[in-house]
This record gives sequence, structure tokens and C-alpha cells, in this order.
Amino acid sequence: MTVGDAMKRIVLLVALAACLAGPAAAQKGPLPVPTPRPDDGPQSAAPAPPASERPAAAPSTAEEGEADGKKPEEASAQPSEPVVRRMSCSALLEGRVSGKVVEPIREGQCGEDSPLRLSALGPVRLLHEAVTNCAMAEALAQFALKADELARKDLGASLAAIDAGPGYQCRRRNRAATGKMSEHAFADALDVVSFHLSDGRRIAVDADWPHLKAAPAEGEKPAPPAERADTPQARYLTGLHAIACKQFTTVLGPDANPAHRSHFHFDLGCHGRNCTYLICE
Repeated sequence: MTVGDAMKRIVLLVALAACLAGPAAAQKGPLPVPTPRPDDGPQSAAPAPPASERPAAAPSTAEEGEADGKKPEEASAQPSEPVVRRMSCSALLEGRVSGKVVEPIREGQCGEDSPLRLSALGPVRLLHEAVTNCAMAEALAQFALKADELARKDLGASLAAIDAGPGYQCRRRNRAATGKMSEHAFADALDVVSFHLSDGRRIAVDADWPHLKAAPAEGEKPAPPAERADTPQARYLTGLHAIACKQFTTVLGPDANPAHRSHFHFDLGCHGRNCTYLICE
């Protein structure tokens, strides 16, 4: 081998070694920064875009949970407001009753999510507005329709108005201090005092119901109200009582107890295991 060939081989070996060692050398120290060209001038940051064109910054985790000064886990543990279902009421939407949906009722054990303030049952006015739920409003509309038909048939006049109580009342049954809550407490009941005809006649439960002249003897059943009725007004009321017993799950009249001597009580409370048991007194 000539000296020239030996020198060429040495140069090739050195070049090969430099190539192999290049990556490792780059990891040991910073890369060299290129010197700017004279015509580049001083480097400056690009101008910020207008605020309207800037993308909204995503909130940090702390911002999402600490908007009110609480840590994320504390904020998520706070109870949320109750979700209220404001359901549509077909009786109101289709004109079988007149009135409006009012704010949900929250009063201790009492309340209703979607109460209605009723002013009329079809063409029959309520002398005083009453608050009920939608199911009760539907049942009352059907009752008023049949009560009007009975008045036209038996009394020769249409039913113009009904005098009733407020419907919703947060109280226990028979206004007792203890015991079960009344269906009034859930806007599911109505007390009716009197019926007003188109010819001006007023038929009142207290005055016109065929009341028992004396309490029956022990073990003796009193005659049914229809058999005791001896006036057109009394017969109308006993007819309404019979109609109501097919329309509501609870009907209490003057024969039920002294607390109902002056009015009819109607409600849609659940009785029995399957809510199919009816109370008609």
C-alpha cells in the first residue's frame, strides 16, 4: 500500500467516525444558534390580533369550580335546585276548563308541581277561583258537564255557576291537628257549597240536602238520600252526589259526618292497594 492510499483510508475512517458520533454530540450540548443576516434587522413579536378575533380561552379547572370561591369538589357537592316538570294540561289547552298555570307550590309536606288556578268549568263559572292539579280539573269539568245536563233535565234551567272553596289548602284531614294530610294539601280536592242556576235559583247543600231527621239506631241503616228527597232541590243534590261517586275516588256529603254537613267534598285520592277502592258517603 502506498502512502497516498494509507492517507486516503485514514481520512475515510475519521469521516465515518464523525458521522457516527454526530447525534450523541448533539445531545450533550445546545445546538448552535445561527447568526442573523445583516438584512434581517432586529427580531420582534408579531402584533396581537384584535380582541374580537381572539379565540376564547378555555377556563381552567379552578375557574370552573371556584367561581363562587369554593373548591371544585365543594361546588359539585352543593344541592341543586329541584327540577320542576311543568306539564301541559289538556283540559286547559282544549278549553274544558278556564284558568291558568301558576307557580309550583312548595309548603312543607304540601305542594303541587303544576297547579292550575281555575275560574270556570266549561260554561259553568266558579264564583271563587280554585287551585287544583290537572287531573282534578279534568274530573271537575266532566262533573260540571253532567251537573248541567241534570239541571236542564230535572229543573228546566242550565247550571250557571258553582260556589266552591279554594281547592288547595295545606292542612290535615278535617282540619285535625294530627293525622294524615288532606288531599287539599296536594291540590287534589275541592269542597262545593252550592249550585246556581241560570234562572237565579240557588241550591245549597246545607239547606237543601235531605238531612236525616234523627240518627239511626245502633245497627240500623238510614234510608238512602234519594229515598228521603222530597223537593226538586233535594233530588237534584242527591243526583249530583250519585254522579260524583262515579267521577271521583272520594265523595263525602252531609251523611258522611258532621264536618261535611254543609258541603260536598270531592277528591282523587288513592284508596286501596291499587287505588281502585272508592269512598262514596
